[in-house]
Amino acid sequence: MIGPSAGTLIRSGAKLDCLIEDHSESWRIFTPMWLHAGIIHIVANMGAVIQLGFPLEREHGWKAIGPLYMASGIIGTLCSILFLPNSIMVGASGAVFGLLGASWSEYALNIDDRRNCNVFWSLLFITIINLLIGTTPLLDNFAHTGGMISGFIWGLFLLSNNNNNKSGDGSGGGNSIDGFMPLLVAMVIT
Repeated sequence: MIGPSAGTLIRSGAKLDCLIEDHSESWRIFTPMWLHAGIIHIVANMGAVIQLGFPLEREHGWKAIGPLYMASGIIGTLCSILFLPNSIMVGASGAVFGLLGASWSEYALNIDDRRNCNVFWSLLFITIINLLIGTTPLLDNFAHTGGMISGFIWGLFLLSNNNNNKSGDGSGGGNSIDGFMPLLVAMVIT
């Protein structure tokens, strides 16, 4: 990956279950999404953020996509802790897959508006390819899957509230209580 050693990643805040559980380093649930295993890893993740995140943010605003991204990254790390213990994990892949899940929920919410199925086939292809790539060694498909499910659930609540927002400011067109309720519901469900 052309990057730091495992020891450097651990010292920098990588997910390692024994440090979270035995040494009460709970901050390691949040920090892995800001670390990457190397240049190839960060370029791949940031390319996916540009392809998936920018259109979502342009359509729904940062107030919807920012919390969705963060929650998906955290849920991805928690799934990794639960299903892939005793392994080092870094990367924004859980958050990136959250954007993919949000793209699926946006498609589901707007299915009547779509006259052709190009969006469906594109999303399906991207999802299958990325989940297959995730089965290779050193990649964490549990973080990917957890992030995608989280992004889908958050997207159903946050993006449905913002469907009429074209300004990109994330205001969603309602009052602050209307904007807060979908966020609260998504937090409780995930």
